[in-house]
Amino acid sequence: MATTSGCPMIVSWNFKHIVNFRKIPLFNAVNSKEGFGMISIYSPMEVIQDDEE
Repeated sequence: MATTSGCPMIVSWNFKHIVNFRKIPLFNAVNSKEGFGMISIYSPMEVIQDDEE
């Protein structure tokens, strides 16, 4: 759904099925095969900025 609606990124806590370093290349391979762009997939901790950093 994210791919077909043009979302550039998914942020999820689902480490088993979505934010999984083995599966992300597979998701993007299907996107490429079907003519869609790549999608970035991150955990919330990767995108939240701490003001003290």
